[in-house]
Amino acid sequence: MRAALRRARHRSASGMPQSGSSGWAARNDKGDPRHSRKGTPDRPHYSWLVRFLAALLVVIAVSGCGGSSHKLVFSTNGKAVLRDAFDNQRLDQNWSCGSLRAAVKRLPMDTSEQRPIATLIDNTTGSTCDRSLKDVRRGWSQAKVRLLFGGPDRVGHCWLFKWPPNDAVSSVDGVRLCFDHARVSRIQIAVHL
Repeated sequence: MRAALRRARHRSASGMPQSGSSGWAARNDKGDPRHSRKGTPDRPHYSWLVRFLAALLVVIAVSGCGGSSHKLVFSTNGKAVLRDAFDNQRLDQNWSCGSLRAAVKRLPMDTSEQRPIATLIDNTTGSTCDRSLKDVRRGWSQAKVRLLFGGPDRVGHCWLFKWPPNDAVSSVDGVRLCFDHARVSRIQIAVHL
């Protein structure tokens, strides 16, 4: 043990690299290994790739904070929407129009204790479907329409989608989309009077 300590002291006094160090230190004009040039301390020299990857990781970490709240969440049968609403009497996820429409169809019979949740889902469905309707364009495929609005209430050459109107925001309560060659050719908005 003492011999190992003596060798370590001898190496540090002679300027030799110690075990665990990366190599010889750069020396300035005065022979001081702590400073390489003009009194500036040595800095590790990282390649551009390491710096790029570090910056990329920082950007990913920062952009991940709160970014997921804008993604649409889908539930084909609406059960997950109801679980979300009954969990804490609010909707924590950003549900799609089709998911909310399916949840409206599954709402239990109107009772006084469940009315606040039914009102919450109705109002959210109205405003979400109104926003989704603004995105629909001619030429959309039937699959894209079904993904956004869920299953239609009436099918045929034209599909009918209904939802409860959110009277505070708009009086729109549905849309009729007609198709030519499985692509949207006509958009007719239904207005609740």
